[in-house]
Amino acid sequence: HGLHYAFDLGALRLVILDSLVPGRPGGALPPGETVWLDAMLAARPDAPTVVFVHHPPATTGLAHVDRSALDDDRAFAATIRRHPQVVRVSCGHLHHAVMLNWAGAALSVCPSTAHQFALDLAPDGSIRPVDGPSAFQLHRWHRGTLHTYTTTVSTGNGRTG
Repeated sequence: HGLHYAFDLGALRLVILDSLVPGRPGGALPPGETVWLDAMLAARPDAPTVVFVHHPPATTGLAHVDRSALDDDRAFAATIRRHPQVVRVSCGHLHHAVMLNWAGAALSVCPSTAHQFALDLAPDGSIRPVDGPSAFQLHRWHRGTLHTYTTTVSTGNGRTG
């Protein structure tokens, strides 16, 4: 646990964090990962940066999946807030596309390349796979702005809840 790396892709800096906790649906950043992230961001304050992590670090309003989000995101949020060059935090795990503001940056949650989950905003909602299109998000740095396109790759996959 703790695989993380950063690289430059043209003008854009990409930082990838590992939030996997084997055997658990929820995620966590291992000790020292936010310290490493802070150092990576401080090293290139001039580079627009996208941070990728699998588990969403924010409450999305989908209570049934928020229970398996990233554990204790306070140190992560504080690190993102200190670095205004972070133009996006991108994650997945929810099997649903969600956009929100978090820690001073845009947060995009990518839908699944497998089945999707039904939109259930009830506080006691449940996870219910639906026969929705599989999809991914394509991020494009264009004219100084990050554009994100959610693109479907199938019309449905036969899985229903």
